Amino acid sequence: MLWRRKRWLRVYPLDAPDDANVPGAHLEKVAEYLVARMRFYAAKAGPIDDTKLPFVWPAFAEDLRSTLERLLPGARGTIGSWVAGWVLKPDFELRGTLAGSDQNHHIILSLHRRGYNIRSWEASVPKDQTHNALKDLVYGVLLYIKGELD
Repeated sequence: MLWRRKRWLRVYPLDAPDDANVPGAHLEKVAEYLVARMRFYAAKAGPIDDTKLPFVWPAFAEDLRSTLERLLPGARGTIGSWVAGWVLKPDFELRGTLAGSDQNHHIILSLHRRGYNIRSWEASVPKDQTHNALKDLVYGVLLYIKGELD
């Protein structure tokens, strides 16, 4: 029950072409950075428990279920995988896509809650402004989640 009371955000790797020069893990790193900064400023304003920010789900957790099935033989692996999937299921999932042309990048972020797409954010920016635009979009997602949890 303690695990389920936490608010988890699973951030999937950014789906980007190889020539975009933006690594897939960049989306998760930006989300982690912004959550940490938002928690820091919230702690200055009041008790840290008052913030309704999600905890960013580590990328390694994606492979936990398949690892349990490999390590535990037979039915125990299947049951362990199912229990881990149920207990460790995040509240929110963030997926991102980056498409590009010669001068511009188009960024699409989709937020899912319990398997349903609840909102999307989009931006078209020059290639040299991709990082800042991605940061602004992720910040908007985190503010939206915070508002949902208040």
